[in-house]
Amino acid sequence: MCLLLTRQLLLVVRRMFKRHRSLASERRRELISPRATRSILKDDMRNFHFLSQFILSAGPLKSTSAVKHTKTTHFEIEILDAQTKKQICIVDKVTQKSTIHDVKQKFHKACPQWYPSRVGLQLERGGPFLKDNLTVQSVAASSIVTLYFTDLGQQVSWTTVFLAEYTGPLLIYLLFYLRIPYIYDMKESSRRLCHPVVHLACFCHCIHYIRYLLETLFVHKVSSGHTSLKILLKSCAFYWGFTSWIAYYINHPRYTPPSFGYRQVAVSAINFLICEAGNHFINVVLAHPSHTGNNACFPSPNYNPFTWMFFLVSCPNYTYEIGSWISFTIMTQTLPVGIFTLLMSIQMSLWAQKKHKIYLKKFNSYMHRKSAMIPFILLFQKKNAPASQRPPPCNPFCYLVVTTDLSKRKTSYVNKSFNISRRHRKYKYLAGLEETQAGIKITGRNINNLRYTDDTTLIAESEEELTSLLMKVKEESEKVGLKLNIQKTKIMASGPSTSWEIDGETVETMSDFSSGGAPKSLQMATAALKLKDAYSLEEKLSPN
Repeated sequence: MCLLLTRQLLLVVRRMFKRHRSLASERRRELISPRATRSILKDDMRNFHFLSQFILSAGPLKSTSAVKHTKTTHFEIEILDAQTKKQICIVDKVTQKSTIHDVKQKFHKACPQWYPSRVGLQLERGGPFLKDNLTVQSVAASSIVTLYFTDLGQQVSWTTVFLAEYTGPLLIYLLFYLRIPYIYDMKESSRRLCHPVVHLACFCHCIHYIRYLLETLFVHKVSSGHTSLKILLKSCAFYWGFTSWIAYYINHPRYTPPSFGYRQVAVSAINFLICEAGNHFINVVLAHPSHTGNNACFPSPNYNPFTWMFFLVSCPNYTYEIGSWISFTIMTQTLPVGIFTLLMSIQMSLWAQKKHKIYLKKFNSYMHRKSAMIPFILLFQKKNAPASQRPPPCNPFCYLVVTTDLSKRKTSYVNKSFNISRRHRKYKYLAGLEETQAGIKITGRNINNLRYTDDTTLIAESEEELTSLLMKVKEESEKVGLKLNIQKTKIMASGPSTSWEIDGETVETMSDFSSGGAPKSLQMATAALKLKDAYSLEEKLSPN
């Protein structure tokens, strides 16, 4: 469209230019033939009118949208072997929004022998494994991140684990219920008829595990993560082994019915069905999108009476589960079922206590007068201890601003925030600091030095740790020809500290720095310590 418009404009201009060149001759002819002049003017006006109409019909010109050039920060992730500390590979061009799962995918491309579910990444050796949904930006202290790799072994999905756990007991119990000749004596089985409680027990047992299977497939938001093959084998051995023991006793030809007869069986069976229904409705409530994820709200009861258990306990699904097995124990009156119920009660009480603590941290206002699993047990929450019984404060934090003579190796690179330049990583006077345990721990990561251009701050929790860090820096500096400038070295402690001497020279001790005179690395260290204090305070206030 623009090309056509330009051509039309050029044609009109050329015609008008030719007309103006012959203006003198046309004026001469005007006296002789005025009609010719009028026709020429009409042609010019007609051309101009055509051009204006063409421009108006073309519409407004669309301005090209300005391209916004945004600066994207990329991380470089160095992956080391957790046992040998040898470098395995380097994953580069990792964006801020990338997750640990994305890092595992790139690591799998570089090392195909380890698929993502088998890869375990840690910030430090022996620390917790990073979750797949964590972003790289949340765990990175600089543009270069070091992660330690651990091979988790053969992995299986959680869905496979649950389906194997629940399918096995369902089939195993039916095999014993049919009294296969390889299990029981055929003559004794044909001579003794099954008691009605045996049929009822088989019905209740099948309902229980069929509900488990259906909820696993259609109700529960099963994690997309994986677990080790050992967990699958351990869980299957537990469930399948106890089911075989339970089914053998209940379906045995010499099985003795309950002591109190049909009344005991009827009451237990009704209570079992009520607990099964309650457990199902509670799981439906917990599977609601508003109760899952990081922004989940506390589960609240609704019009369904089975959900009113939320008024009394924080984990009613475990309450109903234990109620089902207690009812099944009373209904069948067998020792194997009682032992299995006891073990399940202990395990579920541990799960409920752990979940209850998480609810207390997130929804403290909703947890008033609620216990974890058993109603009216552990009803009142633990109050704050008096000042005399509180733990003593931690050791004072000591800071050391270390400046070295870097006049021969100056660089104009300004490193902002916690980012560490590659040039600083090459400075050998800081060698060995990452290996030491001295420093402060923030979310499981040890920090003992922060750097900003040519100044460095060492961080320690005691004077002994600070002395070891200082001596290590001094020794490594001398090896590479760098000298520690004592006059520019200052110590700031949050508590009383002794005088310091290095090579006979006294190091100045500061109680505080002015906001304008504090080095950038010290300001970053102060921010890191405030963050550490916040995490420590949260751990102290959290209930045991």
